[in-house]
Amino acid sequence: MSTKPSADPNAWVIDASKVMELKDYPSGTRIHLRAEPMHPGARANLFDKDGNRVTAFLTNSPRFNVAFLDARHRARGRCENRIKTLKNTGLGKLPYWSFAANQAWADLAMFALNLVSWLQLAALPGGHEAGCWDVKRWRYRLFFMAGKIVSGGRQRRLLIHESAQEVQLLFQLHQNIGLLFQLWRHGELAT
Repeated sequence: MSTKPSADPNAWVIDASKVMELKDYPSGTRIHLRAEPMHPGARANLFDKDGNRVTAFLTNSPRFNVAFLDARHRARGRCENRIKTLKNTGLGKLPYWSFAANQAWADLAMFALNLVSWLQLAALPGGHEAGCWDVKRWRYRLFFMAGKIVSGGRQRRLLIHESAQEVQLLFQLHQNIGLLFQLWRHGELAT
């Protein structure tokens, strides 16, 4: 049984069809196993062995390179995550009977996803944990934060209690967006 390293230097992919017999599958079908170290905070399940996450995928693709097949399979997983995220922004249920109204709803869902992606890429400092949050986590941690709008001295202010869970993140985002706006305003930020 030969092992081939994946694009990740800590992960290994093997062609397990040389050890396991696949019955009732089309000819040329192979099963590949991928083992990689578990991410911090990940929960182990029944198939995780010695601190490694083991996943499998089945293919009858005519390509022989195992590393290429593994990379293609993982790219499909990222695509599935994007679809799940779009469903969480509102595309999971189209609320209207009219096609035009549902099209507007879909445009708003895409706008919301683009806005959160922009916040993650441009307004967050590099390496912040919120950079990999899903839309649901943004919604429940930041967008549902309780606050009160008050007016006084010809200004409106948003009051948020200092014990709120992500108040520092909200303050940091507000500062970074203001800085980006000033850079754009003075022509120092390319669009």
